[in-house]
Parts: sequence; C-alpha cells; structure tokens
Amino acid sequence: EQSAIDISMGPDIQALEEVVITAQGRGQKQAVQQQINSNTIKNVVAPDRLQENPDANATEAIGRLPGISVIRSGGEGAGLVIRGLEPRYAAVSLNGIQMASTSGENRGTNISGISQYALQGVEVYKSLTADMEANSVAGTVNLKLREAPQNFHVNVMAQGGYNRLNDYWGNYKFLGEVSNRFLKEKLGVLISANAERVNRSIQTMSAGYGIDGNDPEGDILLGSVNLNDISSIIYRRSAMLSLDYTLSPGTTLMLYG
Repeated sequence: EQSAIDISMGPDIQALEEVVITAQGRGQKQAVQQQINSNTIKNVVAPDRLQENPDANATEAIGRLPGISVIRSGGEGAGLVIRGLEPRYAAVSLNGIQMASTSGENRGTNISGISQYALQGVEVYKSLTADMEANSVAGTVNLKLREAPQNFHVNVMAQGGYNRLNDYWGNYKFLGEVSNRFLKEKLGVLISANAERVNRSIQTMSAGYGIDGNDPEGDILLGSVNLNDISSIIYRRSAMLSLDYTLSPGTTLMLYG
C-alpha cells in the first residue's frame, strides 16, 4: 500500500543575535608572512601565540604546531617529534646556533628547561635546504630569544594551580620583566625573572608473571607486584638579561646572559 503526502514549505526570516569579527594579531601576522616567503616548508610562531596558553614549557608550546608531537617525561614535554621521526633525527638551535645533545644515548636535545616567556619566536624547518646542516632529516627547530621592544614596558604574571591527584594547592608560576630602549632606540635592555613550583608526583603499579617451568602448558602465575608512590616536585628559578644594539638596519649586536 502506498500513500502520498504533500508538504508545503515557505520562506522564513531567521535573525542572528550577533556577528563577531576577529583580527589576527600583528605578531602572528608577521609570522604567517615569513612562512609564505620561505623557500622551504617552515612554520613560524609569534611570541604572543607562545605565551597565550598555560603550557609547562617551550616544548609543549611548540607541540601545538601541525606535524609536531611531544614526548613527555614526568608529566611535562621533553622532546619534539617532527613528521613522526624521533628527536634524535631533529636539530635544535638557539638564535641559529645548534644546541648540544642532552642525552648520553642519542643526539636528542631536551628543551624542557626553556621558558616560552623568554622566546621572541620559534621557527620550525621541516625540510632541509643547501645552507642547512644535513644531520637532521626530520627538521630543525630554531628558538629566538627575546629582544627589548620599543618604549618602556613592565610585565607581571602570577598563576596558581591545583593537583587533584595529590590534593596539592602549592603549584605556582611567577614572572616579572622590565625593558626599555636607550640612545635613540639603538640600545635595548630587557631583564626578566621567573619562579615556578609544580607537583608532578605519580602512583604506578608494575607486575611480573610467568609460566610454571615444570608445566609449560600450565597457568600463568603472578610472581611479583610493585606499588610505587613517586614524589616529584619541580622547582625552577631563572633570570635573563638581554642586550641588543642596532649598528645599522642590517646589523645588530646581541648579548644574552
């Protein structure tokens, strides 16, 4: 049995509540322009993008880029995986100077001790060019340290945190910095200091088992069980002095401590 149903539909006016227009920040706009002008596969992150998220360190901030994942150790980012290759296949440089390996087993570089608030930006090269070292088939990460911006600036940041696993309220992060430029904007001075405490304590369980040697086809027997309560509270204290002097539009002397 078949039946036909005719439905008449008419137009109706739907009113929108609001239209929100967002603009891209100046710093990230410049970063995108650098990506467009690059002669290789390159990602650039501006400092405001690095600092807008409460990441634990610079490694986790860089891990938000496409094609990059983070290897974690103790609850924090410790190494970068570029295009699926291990950290030993990537190079890490600071202001264009390659950093030494921090591992006794491979060429991997751990940058978890670097704060994202000390960076002017990050450049990630995912393909090599003729002017780059050939020992990093995965890519190269270049960390650019901050320079003093124009005019007098004072920034203060305070964060608190709660660790529910350990019922710990003592997590904190404090940052203070002051900067200015002198001698007709040629000399820039930036001083920053930060302090951090974070509870990364964990509880783990491990077990050992095997088959009875007298009966290879017998039941699997539990040999040992280990319950571990690992207490780990990380303290970080650091300070940075940045001096830069502009000799000409294409020449700048920089000193970091």
